[in-house]
Amino acid sequence: MTDRKRRLIFHWTYDAWGGAQIYFLAIMKRARSEWDIIVILPRTSQPNILAFLDEIGVRYEFIDACADVGNAPTLGQKLRRQWRPLRAELESYPQLTRYDLAECVFHTETAP
Repeated sequence: MTDRKRRLIFHWTYDAWGGAQIYFLAIMKRARSEWDIIVILPRTSQPNILAFLDEIGVRYEFIDACADVGNAPTLGQKLRRQWRPLRAELESYPQLTRYDLAECVFHTETAP
């Protein structure tokens, strides 16, 4: 039997952070001693969320796409807003499939 830690992967596709990420950070703090934790998030994430991840001591990886959760007053902005979450999810897929998800716990948060 191996002493290798099980892997816990957190994933979100938007760079604004709030309640879900605070909840995730609390789980990470409790789980880090028994789990190998990886966070997958947009490269455009705010520096303070990255500082919190560094403080907890978990590894993180970036995706280069980001869902748009802001206002979209014009038709063009509304169309881009629909495309961006799909692009972020499509970009996340190959990164996630690098891991054996049968042996991981995967926790994702998607924007409404």
